[in-house]
Amino acid sequence: MGNLVNLMLGLWLAVSPFIFRFPEDVTVWWTHDIAVGLGIAIFSCFAAWRPTEHARFIVLLIAVWLVLGSLALFDHPRPPMAQNRILLGWLLAMFGVLPREVFRPPEGWRSRVDEPGRERR
Repeated sequence: MGNLVNLMLGLWLAVSPFIFRFPEDVTVWWTHDIAVGLGIAIFSCFAAWRPTEHARFIVLLIAVWLVLGSLALFDHPRPPMAQNRILLGWLLAMFGVLPREVFRPPEGWRSRVDEPGRERR
């Protein structure tokens, strides 16, 4: 669930330059948001797969980058693109700390129920 939300947030960041109408002369902002958004989407897909589930920590690092970088680079009042990055960073961090199987019962409960001949309590 968290990886799916992070995937959607990454795609949102990738399309946000078109929605917020970034200035066309500042291609660094365009490139940053598109590249980082696609990176979040890719690492979120890797985090959903068991062998590479630790890719969620890369998404957490990107989340920290988005928040701290936007706070450091833009003065108050921050433009909409900076506010977008800060909010996305917090949301990515919230969903990034969730393990892949967050909605499944704990491993001990699953093994107790799955054993043949054992009754459920």
